[in-house]
Amino acid sequence: MNALIKQFLIAGFCLMSLATTTSAQTTQTETNPRLSSPVTNQALNEQLRVARDLLRKRNYAGAAAYLEKLYTENNTNELIFNLLRTCYLNLKQWTKAEIISQRFTELYPQKAKYYSFLGDAYIKEGRREDALNAYLKSATLCDDQGAMRITTILESLLNENFIDHAVRIIDSIRILRNETTLLALQRGRALESGGHYTAAAGEYFIALNTATSAAAAERKLHSMLDFPTSSEETEQALVALAPVSSNFRAFRLLTNYYLGHNNYEKASGYAIRQDSAEGFKGTALVQFARNCQERELFAEVVRMTAYLRSQYANQPFMVDINLLQADALVRLDRLEEALALYDTVATTISVPGPIGEALYKTGMVYYSQLRDYDKALVYFDSVVNHYRRGKIYLDAKLTIPRVYLAKGDLTEADKHLEILSKRHMTEDAAEEVMFYRGLIRFFNKQFDSSRADFQKMMVKHPRGYYLNDALQLLILMDESIDSPQLLHEYSSARLFEERQMPDSAIVHLQAVADASNRAIADFALYRLASTTINRTDTSAVLNCLERLIEEFPESYYLPYSLKMKADIFFVDETTTEDARLIYRRLLEEFPTYPFIPDVREKMRREEHDRS
Repeated sequence: MNALIKQFLIAGFCLMSLATTTSAQTTQTETNPRLSSPVTNQALNEQLRVARDLLRKRNYAGAAAYLEKLYTENNTNELIFNLLRTCYLNLKQWTKAEIISQRFTELYPQKAKYYSFLGDAYIKEGRREDALNAYLKSATLCDDQGAMRITTILESLLNENFIDHAVRIIDSIRILRNETTLLALQRGRALESGGHYTAAAGEYFIALNTATSAAAAERKLHSMLDFPTSSEETEQALVALAPVSSNFRAFRLLTNYYLGHNNYEKASGYAIRQDSAEGFKGTALVQFARNCQERELFAEVVRMTAYLRSQYANQPFMVDINLLQADALVRLDRLEEALALYDTVATTISVPGPIGEALYKTGMVYYSQLRDYDKALVYFDSVVNHYRRGKIYLDAKLTIPRVYLAKGDLTEADKHLEILSKRHMTEDAAEEVMFYRGLIRFFNKQFDSSRADFQKMMVKHPRGYYLNDALQLLILMDESIDSPQLLHEYSSARLFEERQMPDSAIVHLQAVADASNRAIADFALYRLASTTINRTDTSAVLNCLERLIEEFPESYYLPYSLKMKADIFFVDETTTEDARLIYRRLLEEFPTYPFIPDVREKMRREEHDRS
């Protein structure tokens, strides 16, 4: 800023009755070689190198002692000042930092940075008024190239809640420069701190249209939208301002805001406007569809992918979009439409990866939903024989044994698993093979062999995905060692579960749960609840869980049963409070269990929704 700006600021500060710390200053001239000349002495350069090495090693006390000796002989050297000040700040020697900063304001009275440093030292000492005066003095000394320094000063003022002073400095600079958008990020922060959210959103919106501050402004607006007190005003401000400049960041903020608040019509509308602001590339719409998929909003995925097809039918990304839409249709149980889309991908493109994925997912529909196991095997075999690379190939190889299990052909399933066990695979895949080989022996009532397989798996994969399943079966076999009939019943139940025959599984589980021998009744009740919940029979599930919780308070499955019960309560508004009470109990009594992160996330979301 020029001399006029300086005069204006000084006058403004006087009107605010703010004293400036102008100590008696010794007249210095630019001809004084000790003040203006850069360090040229080779010995001093070497000494400074030693000091920097000490600082790099974080030996601040050693560096300070070394630099203080240099300072006595070179007490006007700015490099030594900077290094020594760094030491004092890291050592929390605020008084020393103040003294040396004060000294350099006297040596260099026209340099803004030393007054700013002095203000920082005063803050650390708790001398807020002195700090304010130092910062204001620093502001009057900033020239046209001092934008970075002004920003630093404003941040210091805002950090110490000198809100009005920061705003007045910004307004003075805007008037004198005749630029109403200067320092919008800092002015927005000041207004936000004062609770003026609409005005703050307006300033952040200005910053949103400036390349250097756009990302920071977007983060600020996102935080205001997420904060209950400021959310409504920020939303209204953005709705009013976004169309004015067609800023893609503003549309993106509104898209995510409405998506988070379950207003899908507005969310998709702003996603479309974001796409327009970005030059009709389709990227924003693809991201919106993926965000909906992550939130399990499958109907919205279908709607947006259909829109994408109508606008970008020939774009390369439409292959992925077709797969994404088909996946969503599967989750909506619209299987014929999903299969048609998978077939479109498999038959109309020449890229091996997506073709293999489409064939694999078609096989999964026949396996998991339609239970047409022979047809599923045709598709999985096609992947294995024709697309022998990548994750889809391995997934198909791993799924084939499970299809034979579903068919009840344990021999064929084990044959495929044995072949896989001899291949080099990822650690996760190797663990899965080991688990299912042990499970087949469990189904065949070869309990000793099954136990040995699970123990070997747990040693080789101590943090694996199937660790908890193997551990539960080992506990089950140990607890029923004197009750072979119960173990046989459960083995049959578990096989029917794997074969996707829940009615038959429930019959065997019920027999174990109601047996006079209670050795593994708690486990049977837990599995009954797990099996029944997939059939959406909530009352039956809760009945099993209540029995387990009341009859087996020391059971290994107690915390898992409490978690399942809380999850059921959580989705019903009339029992949400009951769910919260159970979740709190789980956090207090079972803080290390694997489901605890999910509990914390549910409570966080529920608290956010309530606020």
